[in-house]
Amino acid sequence: MKSILIALSFLISASVFAGGGWPKKKKTYYFKLSGWYLNADEHFTPNGKGPNTTTQLFSTSLYGEYGITDRLTAVANIPFFYRNTFNKTIVNGEETSPGEDLNSFGDTQIGLKYGIFQNDTFSATFGITLDLPFGENGKGVGGRLATGDEEFNHIYRFDVGASIYNSDKVSVYGNLYTGLNVRTEGFSDESRSGIEIGAGFLDKKLWIVGKLDTIQPLFNGDREPGQGQGIFVNNVEVTSLTPEVNFYISKKIGFSAGMTIPLSGTFVYTNPSYTAGIFLDVQ
Repeated sequence: MKSILIALSFLISASVFAGGGWPKKKKTYYFKLSGWYLNADEHFTPNGKGPNTTTQLFSTSLYGEYGITDRLTAVANIPFFYRNTFNKTIVNGEETSPGEDLNSFGDTQIGLKYGIFQNDTFSATFGITLDLPFGENGKGVGGRLATGDEEFNHIYRFDVGASIYNSDKVSVYGNLYTGLNVRTEGFSDESRSGIEIGAGFLDKKLWIVGKLDTIQPLFNGDREPGQGQGIFVNNVEVTSLTPEVNFYISKKIGFSAGMTIPLSGTFVYTNPSYTAGIFLDVQ
């Protein structure tokens, strides 16, 4: 069964410190080096949950934002190492399918976001991101190994952020977004949306964040539902929950950890994925 990767989706789940509804100020920047891991043996199908050949997915990526002006921010996500592994299958002591793996560069995203409106309480941004097909696809038995989908797509996203509460001890913010992923090569376009709530404690050194995201296909592609190579298939539907913790060990440096839990979907793994990284935040 071919399923799709969700936790590495660049636009569906970026850290609060990466901006959300707020652009970076001129010459300020945020960089994050992180690893991501998924060990999956089950997937959502149109008829419920079903078993899947056990697979592991791992990536190491660099995410960054840089303030070109106070309103215009450059954004990039570079998965410079991506590993896709399928375990061998053994039935009654006999190997029925060999194990295999693929290591390569992954699909890369670059973009810009513009601050339409901003003050101390509210902010709105609009962003355009290009998804560049630098990964490999169709490798291994039955073409099940992939680190990309071999299609160029572009994503449009609108964010609205609000500072809900701010004091010397606690700060709370919220962010809403909606977007459209325009795809090629017969894939259906996708509607994307989500909500994010975060709270800062300990003089804003500790940030606890919760995100709820959804992807819904528009069913306008030429490919059959579920058709595709490796982990990238057509007409994926998913709603996911992501709790995340970020902690500043100094004014500019910190580390983060989180997990993404698929709540429902079609053609997507049911297993949670995990991420951890270190970041540099120059404000």
